Amino acid sequence: MKLILSKSVIRELDNLPDTEIEKVYNHFQKLLSGASNLDIKKLRDSENYRLRIGNYRAIFSINQKQKTIEILDLLHRKDIYKKK
Repeated sequence: MKLILSKSVIRELDNLPDTEIEKVYNHFQKLLSGASNLDIKKLRDSENYRLRIGNYRAIFSINQKQKTIEILDLLHRKDIYKKK
């Protein structure tokens, strides 16, 4: 599988403290390797999933045909579910 980060995720990573960035990248690596001990839930009324990373949440989609995981959004848990 290949990991794709959206521009908003890259911007958010630039603003995170180094300790949080390390956690995020570790979780992304586990996600790519298919680790079963991650806190992942399918979002209601959507084809996307949520990955819990401490106080942050990553919203991602999986494309089986292209063998990609696209990280669509990464925000603090208090902000991630607000309607845009």
